[in-house]
Amino acid sequence: METLYKQFLQSFQRHAQKVAVKKGKRLWTYKELWNSVVKCRKRLSALALPEQSIISFDGEPSFDGIALLIACLLEEQVLFLINRRLPDFFLQNRLKNLTVALSIGEKRLGKRHLSAQGFFTSVPAGSTIRNAPLLFEKPCTMIFTSGTTNLPKIALHSGSNHLYSALGAQTHVKLLPSSTWFLSLPLYHVAGLGIVFRTLLHGASIRIPEEEEGLPVDVTHISVIETTFRRLCASLQEHRLSCVMLGGGPISSDLVDLATAHQLPMLYTYGMTEMSSHICNATTLYRKGKAVCYGLPHSHAEVQVRNGELFVRGNARFLGYYPLKKQETFWFGTKDAGAIDEEQKVWIHGRKDRQFISGGENIQPAEIEEALLACPGVEFAQVFPKPDPTFGMCAVAMVRMSLPFDEIALKNSLKKRLPRYKIPKKIFLETGSISSLQGKFF
Repeated sequence: METLYKQFLQSFQRHAQKVAVKKGKRLWTYKELWNSVVKCRKRLSALALPEQSIISFDGEPSFDGIALLIACLLEEQVLFLINRRLPDFFLQNRLKNLTVALSIGEKRLGKRHLSAQGFFTSVPAGSTIRNAPLLFEKPCTMIFTSGTTNLPKIALHSGSNHLYSALGAQTHVKLLPSSTWFLSLPLYHVAGLGIVFRTLLHGASIRIPEEEEGLPVDVTHISVIETTFRRLCASLQEHRLSCVMLGGGPISSDLVDLATAHQLPMLYTYGMTEMSSHICNATTLYRKGKAVCYGLPHSHAEVQVRNGELFVRGNARFLGYYPLKKQETFWFGTKDAGAIDEEQKVWIHGRKDRQFISGGENIQPAEIEEALLACPGVEFAQVFPKPDPTFGMCAVAMVRMSLPFDEIALKNSLKKRLPRYKIPKKIFLETGSISSLQGKFF
C-alpha cells in the first residue's frame, strides 16, 4: 500500500519535465502541476480549516481542478465536486445535513466563499503546508450518485480507493508515459476522477477538451458514454487511439457494430461510482440473449453472485455514503442481475429495480415522480423509460391533474427541482392505463 502512494507522489518528480496536462496549445509539465498543487496546499493551510473539512468546487475538467484535487488529498481535506448546472433548489434540498466549510467558484454553498480567481491566484506570504504522515484511507472526494435508491446519495472515496482503481485499470488498459487520455468526462463523475488518477499514477498526459473541440490527434485514450461515442464516430477522421473505453450503461448491438465499422480499439466496461469507476472490461462483447459478458474483474475488484444479484468489494470499493459512520468493507449489492461463468467472467442480465440509464446517468423513476407530485395540481405521477436514439433511454411521464394540464409549466417547475437530464422528455395527461401508454413506445 505504501509503495503505491510513493509511486503516485514520485511520479511528479520522475516525470518532472514531461507534459502532465494539455489544453489547446497550453501545456503544463508535471513540475508545473506540482507547483500549482503546492500553491493550493499553502492557500488551504492559510485558511486554517480543520482537518477533513468539506470544500466544494466546480467539477468541470480544468487544470485548477486537478491541482486542487491533489492538494486536498495531501492536506487531508475532502473535495466535494459539484455540477454547477445543478439547480440551487436541488443542492439546498440534498445538502440540508451537510456542512460545507468552504465553497470555491460560482456556487455559494459554504460558510465561507471564495471566487476561483481569488483562491488560485493569491497565496499568503509565509504560509506553509502540513508535514505529517499521509493517511490515504481517509475521505478525499465526495460526489453525487443516483445509486440504486430513489434519491441521489453522496459517495465518499479515499485516495486509496482512487489509486487502487487506477492500478487495477492497468489489468485491462495499458497506459504508458507516452499516452494521452482525453478528459471528456467531468470530475464530478467517478469516471472523470478515474482518468486523472490513472493518468498521473502512470506518468501519462491528460488532455482537457476545449469548447466545441473535436478529438485532438495526440489523444491515445478516451472514455465515452453512448451519446459521446456516437458523436465521436460521426466526426472521427485521423486518430492515434489505442483505447476507447465505452460504458455508462447497457451497450447495444448497434454500438458494437459501429465500433467494428470504424475499426476502433474498444474496451467495453462495467462499473459504478461505488467501485471508484470500472469493475471489469471486455475487448469483445459476447451475448446470450439479453445477457452480456463484460469479461474478468480487474486486480482490485471482486465480484460474487447472491440470489441472481451481483455483489462487489475490493480495495477500490468506496468508503460509503455521507454521513459516514464508519468505513464500510462488506460486499456491496449492485442491484444488477448477473452471473459468473466457469472462467470467472461477469455476465449482466439487467436491473433488479426500476432504475434505468439515460446518456450514462442513473435515473430513478421514483425521484422524478416525487418531484412531479410537488408541482402545483399534480395528483398522480408515473415515470418510465422510453427508447431514445441519442441517449439509449429517456424518461417520459404520465400525470393526473386537479388543475388544467400544462406540460411546459410542469417542465419549468421541474427545472427548479431536478438536474436537466432527469426532466422527462415528454409528459402526458392520464387518459388510460399505463400499459396503453407504454404501448405507444415499445
